[in-house]
Amino acid sequence: MPDQIRCEDNDIKYDTIPRDFFFFPKSFEPLEFAVNLGIGITRLPVQVVEEEISYSPMPIFNMRLGLSQTISALMQINSNYISNHASIGFMKSYNFGDVYFSLGSEFSAWFGHIQLEAIKLKTWGMFMTPNAAVGFDFGSLFFSTQIESQHHVFWTYAENEFLGVLKKFDGGFAVKFCAEQPLWNKHWVALSLKLNYSKFFYQSWLSYSTVDEYLFYPEFNFGFNL
Repeated sequence: MPDQIRCEDNDIKYDTIPRDFFFFPKSFEPLEFAVNLGIGITRLPVQVVEEEISYSPMPIFNMRLGLSQTISALMQINSNYISNHASIGFMKSYNFGDVYFSLGSEFSAWFGHIQLEAIKLKTWGMFMTPNAAVGFDFGSLFFSTQIESQHHVFWTYAENEFLGVLKKFDGGFAVKFCAEQPLWNKHWVALSLKLNYSKFFYQSWLSYSTVDEYLFYPEFNFGFNL
């Protein structure tokens, strides 16, 4: 990263270190590439799962590539075997001093499957999430907030027999709060809380036929910016 900060400890100045932001809505340089690797935990509401299995952990792999002075490409892959998700998107960045903005959209595809003695289901779907973000540069801390709308369509099969298609174009919306800062030495981390208020959440795909109401799905993510 071109941005740098200077670390001080007991009046000793160390070499400047790069400010490795990833989710912050500031633009990348053309062909600049970054990775964020971490884990996410989603709290599923009791309306769709049993209380004992209401938390869904999932490793997450994010990539970002600068395409121009203001446009970046984004990619995400995450899976816990039962639910699998991949997305690609774009964001355009703007700034006014130390305040940064972005407009973007992501296209996601996901696949869920479960094979037990009593049930064998497969479901796959797609959703779009147009979004906007604002971020504040505090030097050793990047803080951003993102809002998005969610629009879903998915198909379900049992024993390889097609059961039907569901469309939820009014799928919901979400607000995400993200902080990126150095944890130690030159290593930066990103912590985020995403509050989904949705009619459908892909990790709860098994309940699709019994629930048609907006529910609260909080997500907590922790990852390293590499």
